[in-house]
Amino acid sequence: MKRVGRELGVRYVLEGSVRRGGDRVRIAAQLIDAETDAHIWADRFDGSLEDVFDLQDKVASSVAGVIEPTLRAAGDCPLGEPPDN
Repeated sequence: MKRVGRELGVRYVLEGSVRRGGDRVRIAAQLIDAETDAHIWADRFDGSLEDVFDLQDKVASSVAGVIEPTLRAAGDCPLGEPPDN
């Protein structure tokens, strides 16, 4: 994971999978600190194919909610400025 983070120029890597069963979809995601290889967050999101974009938004919001306090504490994301990655 360190190599992936270095090649992409990022501190965090989001990996996961999408599985489909009939008209249902499951998104499994985990957030990894590329520098330490530590798993920071993992979750699973279930829904219908019709709501796949809502599921995508839920994943993005959940990840942002986990990363944002860490970036602020590290001084990497000053208040009012979005992070670069």
